[in-house]
Amino acid sequence: MIGSVRRAPAPAGHRPFIKPLTSSEIKSPWEAKLEKIKQDRDLLTEGRGYSDVFEARLGKKRQVYRIFQGPEYASSDPESEYITGQYSKNEVLKLADPLRKMLRYDPAERIHITDVISHPWVQEELT
Repeated sequence: MIGSVRRAPAPAGHRPFIKPLTSSEIKSPWEAKLEKIKQDRDLLTEGRGYSDVFEARLGKKRQVYRIFQGPEYASSDPESEYITGQYSKNEVLKLADPLRKMLRYDPAERIHITDVISHPWVQEELT
C-alpha cells in the first residue's frame, strides 16, 4: 500500500470527544470580521490614552525614508535610512479635532477653510 497510512484501530467503545457548537457560537463571516476589527481597535487604543482608532493612528510612531526628505535631513550615519517621529499625545488630540471636521462625509458638515486657518492647532504651527 504505497502512499496510504495505516492507523491503529481505536480501543473498543472509544469515541473521540467533539464539543458540539451552540447557535451562539456559530458566526457568519461578517460577524467574525467585525470581531477581528474590534480586537484590532482594542489593541491600538488600549493603554495609550486615546479615545478611538483615529487618534491612536495619529499618535503612532512613524518612519520615512531619509532620501525623500530635503538635504537638511542629511545624516552623518550613512547606514541611517529612516527618519523616525511621533506626535505627542497633546498634539494628537489637537490635530484630531480639525481633521475630523475636514473629513466629514457630508460636504455641508465639513469645516470651512477660514475655520481651519483659525483653529488653535494651525495657529500654533504658523507661529
